[in-house]
Formats: sequence, structure tokens, C-alpha cells
Amino acid sequence: DGNFLILRANRAYLNFFAGEELQGKESKVLPRSMLEPYLSFPSGEWELSLGERHYRVFMDKITDPESAGRFVIRLRDSTHERNLRERLLAQNQMADLGILISSVAHEINNPVAGILLYAQMLLKELTPAGEASRDVELIRVAAERLKSTVQTMLSLVRLSDAEPAPVDVVACLEEVIALVGPEVKRLKARLHFERGEQTGWKLLANRNQLLQALFHLLRESLLSVADHLREEPLWKGEIKIQCSADSGFRLEISDTARSIADVPESSVAFNVVKILIENLGGKLEYARQGQKSVRVVVFPQSLESPRDS
Repeated sequence: DGNFLILRANRAYLNFFAGEELQGKESKVLPRSMLEPYLSFPSGEWELSLGERHYRVFMDKITDPESAGRFVIRLRDSTHERNLRERLLAQNQMADLGILISSVAHEINNPVAGILLYAQMLLKELTPAGEASRDVELIRVAAERLKSTVQTMLSLVRLSDAEPAPVDVVACLEEVIALVGPEVKRLKARLHFERGEQTGWKLLANRNQLLQALFHLLRESLLSVADHLREEPLWKGEIKIQCSADSGFRLEISDTARSIADVPESSVAFNVVKILIENLGGKLEYARQGQKSVRVVVFPQSLESPRDS
């Protein structure tokens, strides 16, 4: 009514509040402050987000003189439409990013190949223990890293024709850990994998893209460890991978190395992986916790309880 008190509500709205008594009270999800701006118009329409769900709200005044000041509010669940729109947008972003990276990669790879060639030739001619040799080796390592980064970004944005299918996230993670095993051993680092009881947790995804995203996240930790090790040869690096699940799946990858960059979110590679994870329905975050760099991936819901249901 005109005092923003609920006069009547249908069964769907009552179920939404789990049987709470609403008649004669103000709505908790549609407070007075939200409704007042629309009172001067015959009707109003806006978006409302409640947790993981999204709604389209319609407000219409009752024209009957006997019901002056009263209005009807309808809520339509628009979660599926919004999620579909976000996924289409993410796919378009990936396609645009793929075109950009592909065109830039060729321009980067040619000079990098020349730098690597001349660095390797100089290393053969210089005294191995000399200062000049160490400087050239730093140039070679940096060039190799740039080449590897370009290849990683190309693989991440390359869209696969494979249709999404149920994918065991922990099994994919185990494959990636096996793949980087030799590099972990070379760096003399300790890798701890705590899978908990999450074996079998499945996600509807493109398996190739998920593997690439997980590989890149773990590779970033290995690069941090390698950088730290060059500065402190006797230092022992540690990487921890933890899986947990409550209403969704949470993956945390942390390392004890000094961060490569103060703001990794500004790197192209990080943002490519972030878009890819979001395209799969998840979220990617980065944080520093004391001496640790932490990368967190969260998938809100499993295949058995998709967010569009």
C-alpha cells in the first residue's frame, strides 16, 4: 500500500521467504528506499541481485480509485539470462583477445629469436665464470621467459571446438602437477598437494582450456620460485595446493617466493586466465599473505547443482 506495507503475496513470494509472516510488514528485499523513487511514475522496472540469483523487478500502480496509492510488484528470475549474457560476453572477449595476441605474437617472436641466438653464441665465446657471461645468461633467461609467456597466452586464448563436458577438476589438477613435476624437482622445491575429499568434483567445461588455466597458475608460482632461487641459491622454495568444497569448489595455490610483480593483476597473462576462469563460471583472485603469494580459484557450484538451475 502507500505506506509500503505488504497487503497480499502469492505462494511463490511466500516460499521465497521460507514461510515468514509478511502481511502488514515492509518487504526486506524491496525496502521503502528502493521503491520511493518510482512512486511518481505509472510503472517502474529495475534489476535486483540477491546472492547468486538475479531478478527483474516490475512495479505497477493500481489505477482503481478505491485502491489509490497501492501498487503491485512482480519479480521475475533472470539468473539464467544474465549468466548466458555474461558467458557470451566472455567468449567475445576471448575471441577479441585471441586476435590481438596472435597479431602481436609474431612481432615479438622474431626479435626474441634473434636475441636468443646471439645470447647463445656469446655464451660459447665468453668465460663461463666471468661477469660478462653472467650478464648474457640473464639476457638469455629473460628472452626465454618472454618467449614462453607469448606461447602460454596463445594457448590460453586459442578457442577449442570441443563442446563442454563433465570434467573432474581434481583429476585435471593431478595431471598438471605431474606435468610440472620435473621442474619442481629441478628447482629443489617442496610441493604439497592437499586434495581433501574433493575427488570426483565435476565441472561442465572445455577440458583443454581448464588444463591450460590450471597449468598457467601453477607455472606462475614456479617462475616466482625460480626468480627467488637465482637471488638466493641455498633457499628452499615451497608451493602448496589446497582443495576444499562447501557450496562450491575452492582451489588455492600459494608459494613462499618473493612476488614477481607488485600487481600481477596488471599482467596480460593473468587477465587472460581470469577471463578464461570466469568463462567457466568461476572467479580468480590474487593476494599477498605475509611472505606468501596466493592465487585462489573458486567455482561456485558443481555440475550436479549448476548455477542456472
